[in-house]
Amino acid sequence: MPQYKEVKLNFLWDKTLVRLGQNPSKWVKTPDQERIMGLLVKEMEALLSPAMAFNSSYIAEVLPSGIKLTTGHFLESPVVAELFGEAEEIVLLVYTIGPLLEEKVKGYSQKGLIVESYYLDFLGSLAVTEVGRIAYDIIEKQGKERNLKASIPLNPGTTHWPSSGQKVVLDLSGGRDIGITMSDSFILIPTKTISMAIALGKNILTPQEGSSCDYCDNPSLCWGTQKKNKSLATEGTENTELNHFSVSSMFSVAK
Repeated sequence: MPQYKEVKLNFLWDKTLVRLGQNPSKWVKTPDQERIMGLLVKEMEALLSPAMAFNSSYIAEVLPSGIKLTTGHFLESPVVAELFGEAEEIVLLVYTIGPLLEEKVKGYSQKGLIVESYYLDFLGSLAVTEVGRIAYDIIEKQGKERNLKASIPLNPGTTHWPSSGQKVVLDLSGGRDIGITMSDSFILIPTKTISMAIALGKNILTPQEGSSCDYCDNPSLCWGTQKKNKSLATEGTENTELNHFSVSSMFSVAK
């Protein structure tokens, strides 16, 4: 049965950047940029409506090309099969910050306020990583209560798992019940939405031991792979043109 969690987001953009291994001063360099960022941080408080939905699925059969679930759905990824094949369950998760921020970003862009549009979108990207961290912590805690470990997250839309896999995650996670939909090209809507799968088990690869970036054929596409620190981990493919942070980078740097 899907679980829906209210997300209390205490979002501090600079703290999030530090956790991701970035220096905030590299992103905000001038007094004017600092002023704009300060105004946008205040504005975005009313634009965030974070939510998550997740549900456990169980393995019926492990094949070289993926995992067949007891529901009849198929997780089409050889990496999922390799890393999650011995899991006791697979948690399918969808989380979002809602649609309001992206609507404001679009409005700024239409008015020619490119700097405001860029920085607000940037803040949204950071905010959704924080929602993901909270979601992962909840799932990890539930696993620990049963003496199970939580794996590195894997997600559709990567080189080993086609974007069409978004439909399976969305359908089984309960994501539609929190307002998440999907385009014909398998893009999740709102765009600041991430889907992922997390295995719970005793013999699985944890974020302390590896990263989903290790299994991607194009690791240079995401910022998180350029500066990995395997002391932690979190990853998910965001449906936005600003792909500063990989899902793995969320978990690959200390909290």
